[in-house]
Amino acid sequence: MKIGVLDLKPTQFVVGRREIEVKVDKFAGLDGKKLDAYLDDHVVPCVVGPRKQFFMIDHHHFVAAAYDHGHKEVKISILEDQSKLEFDAFWRYMDSKKWLYLYDQFGGGPHPAPMLPVDVRGLADDIYRSLAWELRDAGIIPKIQEPFAEFKWAKFLRTHITIDLHQEKYSDAVKRCKELVSASLDPDVLKAQKRS
Repeated sequence: MKIGVLDLKPTQFVVGRREIEVKVDKFAGLDGKKLDAYLDDHVVPCVVGPRKQFFMIDHHHFVAAAYDHGHKEVKISILEDQSKLEFDAFWRYMDSKKWLYLYDQFGGGPHPAPMLPVDVRGLADDIYRSLAWELRDAGIIPKIQEPFAEFKWAKFLRTHITIDLHQEKYSDAVKRCKELVSASLDPDVLKAQKRS
């Protein structure tokens, strides 16, 4: 099933813009059947909520990149239909399933779920989320198949290193983060990150 990208409701406040930029470049390098295959391979998992709205529980970066590149629709899969719930009960249910990430680009929160952006255009940029993605993409931190795993690493980075891109190049920040994580990455740290 396909749906308009702006009809998908976010379940988080932020993204890492660097990851979106890389995905937009990937879109730009594809055309015809390759582009169609790439779009078809990225199915956005959703929960149907009150008023029959579609809430994406993953692939926010992909959907934001699709929008930025000019794509009107993406494929979705419906994991659950919770449309009979009122919003208060729906948010509690989503929270119980760990399908919400209610922290902002400064690490503040949790914020009330009704304040979530109405679509991907309202997602703020969290530089630490971008850095966590860079480390995962470089193989320095593991790719964990659980919701918001990169945000847990972003939280770890935010509490251990200060980044000011007005004073420091992004590539230098990535290098410092790689050094930090490589120096502290042992099985106990990994377990702690997975639990938090």
